[in-house]
Amino acid sequence: MRLTTAGLANGFSKGVVGVVSRVPLPIEARTDRILVAETVPDNPKELFGYKGFLTNAKLERQIEALPNVSSVRDLDHLRTDDIVAMEPVNGFVRTVYRPDSEHNVIFTTERCNSNCLMCSQPPQDRDDTGALTERNLEIIRLIDRPPTCLVITGGEPTLLGGRLFTIIAALRTCPKTQDLKGTGFSPSVQYCSKDAAFSR
Repeated sequence: MRLTTAGLANGFSKGVVGVVSRVPLPIEARTDRILVAETVPDNPKELFGYKGFLTNAKLERQIEALPNVSSVRDLDHLRTDDIVAMEPVNGFVRTVYRPDSEHNVIFTTERCNSNCLMCSQPPQDRDDTGALTERNLEIIRLIDRPPTCLVITGGEPTLLGGRLFTIIAALRTCPKTQDLKGTGFSPSVQYCSKDAAFSR
């Protein structure tokens, strides 16, 4: 299952997280949406109000004041209501949440204080916790349908320190993820860690 693609990034200098729409929406419904289309609309007003725009078409002109990734290799895997993150430096587009999937993850950091031989996620030596926490809080805000199971993982999530509890608190208080009794996030939230930091 494809979860990533890439193209040419334009019009933004900071990562953008939004909800995919495969069809044009009325202006009042565009705020958190990233429009995905095979072609670029002739009228720029058709893009007004969207959070971003993805297309596999080559841009003939710059799109003013709208984060966009053009000449995208593959768009077929992106479905309406998926949540994606667009990266400005390399035009990388990652699907970070799929509402049709019963299992999703909150990826907290690429950093790790272990060096496990069997790990498929080799640790990175850069502090990405601030940027990924900001991205994850936006993902949580945009979740419309919670999954059956949500896993908090990384790298090593405990390296977030207090930011980890910020993410957990956001899951507990997000209105769209609360169960019918209002007691918090209704799916199973699991935590994947190799560190003994909580036992210290």
